Amino acid sequence: MNTILETNAAVESVREAFDGSSDRPRPEWVRGTCPQCGAELVSNCYYVGGKGYLVTWDCWASLGKDPTCNYRKVL
Repeated sequence: MNTILETNAAVESVREAFDGSSDRPRPEWVRGTCPQCGAELVSNCYYVGGKGYLVTWDCWASLGKDPTCNYRKVL
């Protein structure tokens, strides 16, 4: 069963760089450092309904409740 294909959401996060047990990203998702603030860049993948997948590198500091950076690179 593939939950990604069974949803009708316009955009759905496919994987998450945060495991909930730490305030840092999982090492396997880190792709470097943010050119704006120096925090970790993490790889994220989103499914955009009817269009395909969108892969981004997001600054870790942009993903929290109170973002302090807005860097994102779309691949």
